[in-house]
Amino acid sequence: LGHTDTLVTIARPGGFLPAGVTLDLFGLDGVRAGSVPVSLAANRSITLRVSEAFRDFLPDNGAGGRTFEGYIRLTSPVGVVAWQRVETPLFAHVLEAQSLADPASVVLAPFFVFGGGYRSTLNLVNPTNEAIAVEITAQRASGETVGQVVARTLEPGQAIRSDVQALFGVVQTAIFPAPVLDGYIRIRVDGSQAVSLVGNVEVASAGQGAFTQSAMSYSLGPASLGPWILPLALGGATYYSGLAIVNPNELLAVQADVTIEFMRTDGTVAHAEVVSLSPHGQYARVLPEILESGYIRIRSTMPIRVVGTLGTRDATGLERLPSLEP
Repeated sequence: LGHTDTLVTIARPGGFLPAGVTLDLFGLDGVRAGSVPVSLAANRSITLRVSEAFRDFLPDNGAGGRTFEGYIRLTSPVGVVAWQRVETPLFAHVLEAQSLADPASVVLAPFFVFGGGYRSTLNLVNPTNEAIAVEITAQRASGETVGQVVARTLEPGQAIRSDVQALFGVVQTAIFPAPVLDGYIRIRVDGSQAVSLVGNVEVASAGQGAFTQSAMSYSLGPASLGPWILPLALGGATYYSGLAIVNPNELLAVQADVTIEFMRTDGTVAHAEVVSLSPHGQYARVLPEILESGYIRIRSTMPIRVVGTLGTRDATGLERLPSLEP
């Protein structure tokens, strides 16, 4: 496995009936590699290591190990929650499972970055039973397109996993370290039909130590009016928090006026600002150091997509802040 593995945790919160959960393992080509059934009593949870649970289905790599890239689909007749933890020798990151209940014609990744010790990876899955044509665009905060617009057709179950810089064919100046380039990703379904595309973006950074790295992973999703809550924000000499906001509006020449409130733990406002985002616009920033501990409340006049981060200033720690809609 190249010293990389994935853990999957499933919980059955509440209720009285046990959950009979089926885990189907798929390759990036959409072909199912194998299935594992799990019975989970009410109010219980279970954690599975993919290399062990699917051992009989993983191909031998000819070097004494097994190698596989793909995704897992969980099916249950009752409500469950789940998340995964990808572990590598240098970093680990966690991602919650995504429901197929919210179809959309456009999904967004509010932030990517590469160069200067950073890299980003896009994962995109077509979980439907029909082929889906998508247009994938990377854009800067100003709305400027980054690299090439990518058109792909995903067959049923097929997935894309690609380095963001390579996916959009971006060539950077041959200097070290490479200049930092950031922005956001828009994925549009051909014909504007609403489908349940799922996916995520992984962002990894090299720390100051010789081998230290950190990474986070966050889900793709549609825009929403909100309000949005980032439930934890830290500042000071050790930690920092950041956020990225995207206005995906394309049809109307109307800006999104976004109010951002940096709240202390006692409920008072430490700092507030209003940001006007033009169509296709993005706003990304590190939180003001005046807020050492608290949370963030975001309201907008137009639907937006938000992602938050929490990291250490030496780049050895990086985590996604959940962006919640109360």
